[in-house]
Amino acid sequence: MNAEDFTLLAERASTIEGRQADRLVEVHGRIRRARRRRRLGNVAALAMTLALMAGTAVLVTADKDQIPPTKPTPSIETPTPTIETPSPTIETPSPPVETPTPPVETPTVVRGKAPSVRRLTYGPFKLGTSPSKPGTSPQTIHFGDRTIDAGRPFWYVDATDDGAVFVEYPDARNGGIWFTDGSAPVRIGQTAGSRSRGYRIASSNAGSILAWEEPTEPNDAEIVVYATDQRRVVARFGVARSGPPFSPVRPERIEAVYDDSVYWKTSIDGPRDTLMRYEVSTGTQVEVSRASFEADQRNRPRTIVVGKTAATAVVKPAPRFRRVGSRLVARGGTLASSDRDYDSSAFESRTGRPLELSVPTGYTSAEDFQLVQWLDDDRLALKAFIRGSPFTEGYIWHHEPGDFLICTVSSGICTVAVQGSASTGIVMHLDDSSDR
Repeated sequence: MNAEDFTLLAERASTIEGRQADRLVEVHGRIRRARRRRRLGNVAALAMTLALMAGTAVLVTADKDQIPPTKPTPSIETPTPTIETPSPTIETPSPPVETPTPPVETPTVVRGKAPSVRRLTYGPFKLGTSPSKPGTSPQTIHFGDRTIDAGRPFWYVDATDDGAVFVEYPDARNGGIWFTDGSAPVRIGQTAGSRSRGYRIASSNAGSILAWEEPTEPNDAEIVVYATDQRRVVARFGVARSGPPFSPVRPERIEAVYDDSVYWKTSIDGPRDTLMRYEVSTGTQVEVSRASFEADQRNRPRTIVVGKTAATAVVKPAPRFRRVGSRLVARGGTLASSDRDYDSSAFESRTGRPLELSVPTGYTSAEDFQLVQWLDDDRLALKAFIRGSPFTEGYIWHHEPGDFLICTVSSGICTVAVQGSASTGIVMHLDDSSDR
């Protein structure tokens, strides 16, 4: 009911007889109360609206004061997927970056299965027609089933755990030493020697150490120790001043080479034979007794002793064998000295267990054999020598043609790994001092 309704009601009331004045006053009073209630309602509604607005403002302000980043957080986090999305794109090229790594290692010819495993290493060459015409020197190195182009003639080849080492053959007094891991050979030093008596260089049966005598002056030489895994000289020491250092009768100064030490003599023809040991890890040298040296030799893996019994046997770095039926019998002397060449026995140095090797059934191609290389702790390579050819009769016997046999120490079984040819000579790391 609004004001117009009350006005209409008042006009109708004025037509009623009796108590008109009282009715009129009553109606006007109701109109006034209605207006007051309407005004109060409007004021209350306005007050409530203002209160709600003020409360909202307070809440908004409080939220802003307490957690400033809350409102903008969605804006910041929303692009996060866009920021992280490229991550796979950044990491995706990683395999291509690492992919070339295998090809770098692939040419390495030695590190096949493990650092302590080697492959049969030799250099074949075409024999001449007579000892006075021995043919050309080899230029190709055979390493297992691979071949390496040496790029130059050589007359000595050996292996370490990291590659093949060979000595160039320009003349008897200037043998350049070269090393290859399957890539282009690199010259690492110089030594001396001869085609007939070998070169003054030695390697360890396992590991990366080489040692050689390198000329410094016409009558002087020093011992060089080289690490093929680091491709660097690790030591130079010792100077010989006792006559021509490259005389055929001059004794060897390098006694033994191991991956952790090198044994050498400071005096080669004086009254006192001083034996020294160079420690590779520390670079120090100490004088040692012959008994200490021999005890260290016998305690090494890949070492054979030859004698009547294990207790009295002596270390032979490259023992020789004679075929008796299918058995291989160790020789106590040398093939070149028949008065000292007698049947003996071979033993593993550390265990004293007899070394009992046998050739394949029906094998009759050769009678003489020599240990030329250790391939691992349980396998060794023997070189078989074919006697009687016009070229090799009376010539350098360890360059004669023949087969290569690989023998397993634990079982004693030998198999033919490379079949030789009567017209093909073999260059290895042996010389006449290998059996000393």
